[in-house]
Amino acid sequence: MACREATDAPRGTPLPVANPVTAGYEEIMMTPHEPDWLEGDLERLAEQSLNRSRHVVTARRPGFVTIDGREYVDFASNDYLGLAADPRVAEGAAKRLERIGWGATASPLLTGYHQPHLELEERLAAWTGAEAVLLFPSGFGGNVGILSAIAGAEDVIFCDKRNHASLVDGCRLSGARLRVYRTGELDILEQRLGKEQARQRWIVTDSVFSMDGDVAPLERLTAIAERHDALLYLDEAHAIGVLGTTGGGLAEELDLRGRVPLRFGTFGKALGGVGGFLMTTRRWRDWLVNHCRSYIYSTALAPPNVAGVLEALDLLDREPQRRRAVLTRAKEIRERLAQLGFDVEKSRTPIVPVLAESSERVLLWAEWLREDGCWAAAIRPPTVPNGTARIRLSISAAHDQIAIERLFAAFGKIHCR
Repeated sequence: MACREATDAPRGTPLPVANPVTAGYEEIMMTPHEPDWLEGDLERLAEQSLNRSRHVVTARRPGFVTIDGREYVDFASNDYLGLAADPRVAEGAAKRLERIGWGATASPLLTGYHQPHLELEERLAAWTGAEAVLLFPSGFGGNVGILSAIAGAEDVIFCDKRNHASLVDGCRLSGARLRVYRTGELDILEQRLGKEQARQRWIVTDSVFSMDGDVAPLERLTAIAERHDALLYLDEAHAIGVLGTTGGGLAEELDLRGRVPLRFGTFGKALGGVGGFLMTTRRWRDWLVNHCRSYIYSTALAPPNVAGVLEALDLLDREPQRRRAVLTRAKEIRERLAQLGFDVEKSRTPIVPVLAESSERVLLWAEWLREDGCWAAAIRPPTVPNGTARIRLSISAAHDQIAIERLFAAFGKIHCR
């Protein structure tokens, strides 16, 4: 018989039972190792006004957000059409979920590809004029996976300097030779493109630049690509749902859909959900199903997101005035802020940058906006170049005139300080 260890507990008291889950790990959990540089780097970020933190959202309705117990007009989200909190989207999605459940359960190549996924792909293809569509659970993961699959060491990629981080990371991970060009220097781009010897030459660009709100010179880029036998990859994340006759993006607006072989869109902005989708040919789709690691090895887009997007697309069809409203309001805001003397750059989309230059100043502006009931993002390096810190206003069709006047009143105070 095993001996009982000495204890001060009265005879008959049960010995404590070790937690089988945490047994042996208590010391590790209590004193985790942290590298010496970690604290110093956080202190450096704080000293340079570059430290980032999160804020807990406790409630949301179209155009408004509640944080720390106070409701603000929401000028920070990418909910351009006001669909993310529309109760009709949630109600319609809930009805669909009664049939399909909430988990995809596996990657699309196992048992994660359900009938609603096929329905959404066909709906998106018809809307955007693509032969085929491929769904991704993450917009970032979609761009990274596609670009790192389609290009390799024998290729060269020309990437716009202002492209989104997912495009930049995808280009880097591909192993292709990476060349960076500036949006306005297309003559230089064409000269460099013509000199590069490669199996395949690529041009990669956003259609709408997310921190500036202006659009890529897509007509010229398409012509340059065709003259030099290059392929164009276009990220329509901030254009889908907003630009174009039906909201199909910049390529639709310029009637270039048939000349751009790979276009990427997102559900996480104008459509109010999460995830992404590739608009392409059937052959490219079939090739990526076999080669794109972020598609092959990710659990498929969750059914609630699929159901929500289908409902959002229904609303978009019935209420096209949402697109007109958000562009009209963004135009008014740009013009009135410029009249006050603020630099709003060259935006023509729902993204309105208001340059503050220094990180310290933009944080102060964001604080003053919050005092007046407006929640807006203070964008600082490295997201934007040094000396170009800005308030990034995201305008929504859900913003009424009262909300817009509140914003102008707040910026009027900033102008007078």
